[in-house]
Amino acid sequence: MLTESTFIILVPSLVVVGMMLLPAYLIVVFFRYYTKKKKSPLNMNLLRSPGHSLREQIIEISQDIIGWLLMIPLVASASYAVFVTNRLQADGQETGLSVYVVILMVLGLAVYGAAKAYRMVLKRNTLRLGYECELAVGQELSSLIKEDYNIYHDFPADGFNIDHVAVGPSGVFAIETKGRAKQAVAEKENWKLNYDGVRLQFPTWTETEPVLQARRQAQWLEKWIRSSTGVPQAVVPVLAIPGWFIKRTGVSDVRVYNGKNPSATVNGQRVLSDQRIQAISHQIENKCRDVKSESYKKD
Repeated sequence: MLTESTFIILVPSLVVVGMMLLPAYLIVVFFRYYTKKKKSPLNMNLLRSPGHSLREQIIEISQDIIGWLLMIPLVASASYAVFVTNRLQADGQETGLSVYVVILMVLGLAVYGAAKAYRMVLKRNTLRLGYECELAVGQELSSLIKEDYNIYHDFPADGFNIDHVAVGPSGVFAIETKGRAKQAVAEKENWKLNYDGVRLQFPTWTETEPVLQARRQAQWLEKWIRSSTGVPQAVVPVLAIPGWFIKRTGVSDVRVYNGKNPSATVNGQRVLSDQRIQAISHQIENKCRDVKSESYKKD
């Protein structure tokens, strides 16, 4: 049974746990009070920005990292409280084994939590690379607007997203972006990759899946546009790999470029009328305009 002396000894542990949890709770309470009588002035959803899905994943994994790092001291404090309680209930006659059990529990949790958080930090960095590359490609694609192209980002498909879609006079382009890190020191041409029409041959590894993925996504978009507009529409698959010097040694239906000068990639004779561009863009925009305002959210 918890006596007065036991409670007094547990106070430091309870205070530590309370100090960790109370600020977060108060912030939530005050924020809800401040926002409950206001709402966003926006009366329509926003268009998706470059890397929208990756940005959401980065936010989510960052929250998970914080959660795991906070859980370690919280459980350590709780374990200490349990240990003190058991000791007092046993009138100080506990064996050394109980001390070791508590220590091992806390150390085990600390190691597991740290390893979990570290893996999440590595994954977040990979997501950040992908996000930054999509953002860079998206910013470069904006230069096509003056050439009468409509540009959309993070197009939501069936279980995946198409990073960028360009609709303009020379056709429809489904653009997949891949971020690939380089070696810190530039030597032996480790900043170049060869594209033979099938494989992406980096300095120390080779990939084929990105080329296949770009082609699959373009084929999916073709079917979707046909079902949405009632008219067949060819879609050109494009693969962007920002920052790399690309040497093309083969011919392929998948166009590969380094994310810069998109005009050279989409250049071609006019195949779409202004009316057709508008019809396709209207359908794509309806799919991409699904981002709700996050200010003054009630949940």
